[in-house]
Amino acid sequence: MNRVSTVSIHPSSIVETDEIGDNTSIGPFSHVGQNVHIGKNCVIGQGCHIQDGVHLNDGIHLENGVYIWEGVYLAEDVFVGPQAVFTNYPNPRAFSHPPQTEEILQTKVGRGASIGANSTILCGHIIGAYAVVGAGSTLTHSVRAHEMVYGNPARHQGWVCECGSALFDIRECVECGRNYEMIDTGLRLVER
Repeated sequence: MNRVSTVSIHPSSIVETDEIGDNTSIGPFSHVGQNVHIGKNCVIGQGCHIQDGVHLNDGIHLENGVYIWEGVYLAEDVFVGPQAVFTNYPNPRAFSHPPQTEEILQTKVGRGASIGANSTILCGHIIGAYAVVGAGSTLTHSVRAHEMVYGNPARHQGWVCECGSALFDIRECVECGRNYEMIDTGLRLVER
């Protein structure tokens, strides 16, 4: 039985990959490079640029004007706000462009994390699961799971629940009742 594709690509976009999951849409004037993996149920907004070799898992939501360069990996259900930019090269120079593969630093964003509008994510860091990088931030370091950071440079401002609510007491979310405990890599959900 032949399955009908549910991928929607605006005719003004340039898409150079075939690795696009079902129920994914790519908005106008976007460019998706070669060897890019885009999972199912993703939304790629208008004017996004996704360079060769980027990996986007299921449920990704990129708002308009997001730039993602080679070496970036987004886990499931990551939200990236409008005009956010990921970098991949720590020492850019016009005379050494493009960088050699060994000069590109990997950036990994964990499941359910959110990156605010107009944020700049410097390369070589890990953003933990369900972390939040506030709008307009410049991220220069790794972020722990469920940590909330913002500013220029971004600094620790608190903790956030999986539901998105700020945690005033890391042991329990007042909105949804989830319980957490502190570990080295941030917060971990405590099963009841």
